[in-house]
Amino acid sequence: MTKKQAATKKADMVSLFQAGSFFGAGIQLPFTEKYGRKWSVIFSNVIFIASAFAQTFANGSIVSPQSALANIASARDQDS
Repeated sequence: MTKKQAATKKADMVSLFQAGSFFGAGIQLPFTEKYGRKWSVIFSNVIFIASAFAQTFANGSIVSPQSALANIASARDQDS
């Protein structure tokens, strides 16, 4: 992997991190209002654990989408 390709991959990861946080923060309020705080926290933790598991055992191609998914859950936890 060249330096330019590595830089592009890092930029993509940062973009997905921010996108996941943005959508997670937007989803947080309606989900919490409908299901309550307890189930909202449980759901975000399940998403975070599943995405961390997928990132751990990924072969490199699934890391970026799972990073965004993990940040949806982490954005939810930050708003609490």
